[in-house]
Amino acid sequence: MTIHHNLKFYSQQEFHSTFAKDLFNKYEMNVTAWNKLYKRKIFNNIKFPYGRLFEDTFSAIYILNQCNNILVIPNTLYYYRRRSDSIIGKHIQEKKYNIINIDSIEAKVMSAVDFYIFANHNKESTEMLFRVLKNSLDDILFSANRNQYKNYELALIYLLKNLYKPPQIPLKIKFGILKRCFNIKLYRKLIILLKK
Repeated sequence: MTIHHNLKFYSQQEFHSTFAKDLFNKYEMNVTAWNKLYKRKIFNNIKFPYGRLFEDTFSAIYILNQCNNILVIPNTLYYYRRRSDSIIGKHIQEKKYNIINIDSIEAKVMSAVDFYIFANHNKESTEMLFRVLKNSLDDILFSANRNQYKNYELALIYLLKNLYKPPQIPLKIKFGILKRCFNIKLYRKLIILLKK
């Protein structure tokens, strides 16, 4: 039997603060299903959405919120083989040609909004939601297929504006929201000019 060192244990109470922050920052771990082990009963009331790509991202926060305890093993115990014709492989190719996958954006946004609600709008959940919303908006604004997703663009701007309202929002986040939502056409033109 292998004994692992530097194991990190999180209680259910720590999910909304320490673990979520560590998961996305310290461990640089995404929300994919394959790099975790779960108790079967966690899935009694949770199902992956049928017919959607990035289905694990849609469900991740609900799954993690069901856990009484979370244990992180820092060792590499699993190797993931990525094929060029897999969903992720195609997604990377699309990003290379500046084409977005709306399932990916929707899944990330829903996951971040869920975490924001579950965590009761704490600092970590606010920062994560802002990062996801701004990155998703920028992906759409500068994509080759932007015109197909105008409604998503408007929805993201709406969510960013709502995130601006609470008084405890850090100035850095407020500035990030303002520069995108004050005049989206001007913001897009300035970024395109800066990239040249």
